[in-house]
Amino acid sequence: MAVRLTLLVIHEYIPNGVSFKEFYKKFFGKFFGVGMGITKENIVQASIRILNREGIGGLSMRTIARELGIKAASLYSHISGKAELYNEIAEYMCKDFAMPDASLPPEEYLIAMAISYRAMLLTVRDSAVIFGESFPVTPLWTAISKSATGHFMLLGIGKKNFLTATSLYNNYVLAFVADETRTKNRTPDEARLSESVFGFGELLTLHGRHFDEQFLFGLRVLFRGLEAMAGEGRQAGPRIGTDTNADE
Repeated sequence: MAVRLTLLVIHEYIPNGVSFKEFYKKFFGKFFGVGMGITKENIVQASIRILNREGIGGLSMRTIARELGIKAASLYSHISGKAELYNEIAEYMCKDFAMPDASLPPEEYLIAMAISYRAMLLTVRDSAVIFGESFPVTPLWTAISKSATGHFMLLGIGKKNFLTATSLYNNYVLAFVADETRTKNRTPDEARLSESVFGFGELLTLHGRHFDEQFLFGLRVLFRGLEAMAGEGRQAGPRIGTDTNADE
């Protein structure tokens, strides 16, 4: 009875043409933190601000809600949890991905794509973790991934070794960016510790001055290795994925 009476009273205050759901969001949201006007894009943008400020350790539903000035429970009407959040961040970042010239030969295309991938990852702190712990299920990220895998096929990588080759490629970029970020953000104390324990502080400093060159060096090593394995496959046969019988 009390509930019915309350609803009748509320109904008297709802303006004409406004649904109960809209009224609830606008009126009760002020008191219960429903998150009036919050969208997935708002949540992603807030997440990126937190990442750039605090890193992956500072990102949680609670900190995102605090950033947006709403209650954490309100986020779950837009984002189901960590997995979806990471996927949405990845998709948002992929808007800035520069696709290579389609006329490039397969290896050069994939190298250009890796350069774009690294450039995109470096725009958001710890985004290598985001991409490493999520999967290309959103439209832009899926299209980028399919483009990369299509060019690996053009290289002649057989089905047996295809997933390993593409994973090596992806993980190389993610690991390089993670190392690059750590090196750039090393404190003087961390640099001294590296030198005292491992004795290669000078090498790290040298490496840090030539990230672009070192990144390309690693890519060339990866592709020369794939090329060598493909050559062995043509000579030795079935143990390499490029063998005709292994692909059938």
